[in-house]
Amino acid sequence: MTIHSIGKTRESLNWSSENYKEAIREYLDTEGYSQISDSFIEGDLADMVFINPSLAVGEKTLVESKATTIGSSDEKLTLEVVKYLVEWLKLDPQERFKFFIFAKGITKKGEFKKYYGSNCSKKSVQGLIDRVQGKLDKNGQEIIETADLEEIFSFFRKIEIWEGTYEVLKAAAASKKKYSKLSLEGYANNLITEVTRRSQPIQKKTTLVSNLVEFTPPKVYYGLKVKYTDSKSIYKHYNDMGKHVPPFLIGRNDLVYTFHDLKFENPFADIAEGDPIEIELDEGKNDQYIVWLINQHLRRLFFLKGIRRTPDSNIFFFEPLRDESGKLETRVCINQHGKEKEVTIPYYIGEEDQEKTLNFVFHHAVEATAKKYWDRWFIELWPRKEYSPDGIHLFVGDTKSAVDNKFRNPLFNRSSNRLSSIRFWRYYLLESEFDGTESEKWLRNFRFGNFWETIFGWKPVTNPSNQALLEEYGDEDE
Repeated sequence: MTIHSIGKTRESLNWSSENYKEAIREYLDTEGYSQISDSFIEGDLADMVFINPSLAVGEKTLVESKATTIGSSDEKLTLEVVKYLVEWLKLDPQERFKFFIFAKGITKKGEFKKYYGSNCSKKSVQGLIDRVQGKLDKNGQEIIETADLEEIFSFFRKIEIWEGTYEVLKAAAASKKKYSKLSLEGYANNLITEVTRRSQPIQKKTTLVSNLVEFTPPKVYYGLKVKYTDSKSIYKHYNDMGKHVPPFLIGRNDLVYTFHDLKFENPFADIAEGDPIEIELDEGKNDQYIVWLINQHLRRLFFLKGIRRTPDSNIFFFEPLRDESGKLETRVCINQHGKEKEVTIPYYIGEEDQEKTLNFVFHHAVEATAKKYWDRWFIELWPRKEYSPDGIHLFVGDTKSAVDNKFRNPLFNRSSNRLSSIRFWRYYLLESEFDGTESEKWLRNFRFGNFWETIFGWKPVTNPSNQALLEEYGDEDE
């Protein structure tokens, strides 16, 4: 449990030192720092604690205020700095704070620089610590004794010293406020200006690329009456014979429908009950049925490209590879630029010197389906991220959400990344070469074009990839 002592008495608790802290606060404000804690109220080790979102989101800066003149022989200052060092060493490297010392004046500056700041020496720092180490509590002494000397030296080397009287700091702050863009007021005004600017479209022509691939299906499809009324019986019949049949769908009047030219070559001849009929695609009264028929053929095409389909969906994904022992390995594919793209990545957990266990598998996936918009046919591609425990059975619902929350990378959803992803899927699914073309003669009548594009008279602004999100500026409960 954390105990906060409100109004704790300190040795510096007098109006002179508090006025000096006020001057420090105003000056650091012009540098973009915002105060979040004060020893006058909280009674913390640090006189003041600041953050500066413009430099590093979440990083704290601790400030020691000395409304007096200090020097390297000041044992009281030395002990306080070493206590800061102990607190700094307790933290994980990514959570460590910056440390500033403000003082009205510094005696023997040349000597002082040997101990504090970028010009300090390891020998001087070690001597400084030896001078006061015995005055620390037992825990503090143990932390110092077990710490890496390089880390200790790094702390002293990064200390920033600020010298200036109350009057000088106030005058400098007042002067800088007139032009400083880092001050909180200036920072807020800049944000308002930037938000206003970004809310206005840039008057420049730009091309909007959709995820719709232009598609021309065959002009006709074929129907045939057979002795079976369900697809499982048909597949079983030909599987038992070891014979390959083209994609088909059982439809109206229990007919087999397919885009394979049954009048030229009829692979269903041995179960046929009558002659095949030819149907114009535009004659179809039920567009949804035509969509199902097209998707049935696309599934065969994608299967021949080596990707698996999630049952009862149009989601397709790559399975991982396996080594000789059966362990899952990363799978790569060649993209449209001739470069390798990792499409399935197994993630393992465990110590380096122990046998690792599979945590989950990440899959690049796509939802692909035929759609009819504006009386035109398209293949709609939606890039997806999927996860599985074994490389085959995908997580769904809350389990998938939990994995995705930990694994999510915001770069994946940037427009440039999304565009690259849909271009990869169009190339791989509809353009790349594969074995089996000869046996799928119906494919010759399918025509796949480019992405549907349109021209706009304005251009959106894409935020920089390293820009912090708004929620990063607030406190987040675990």
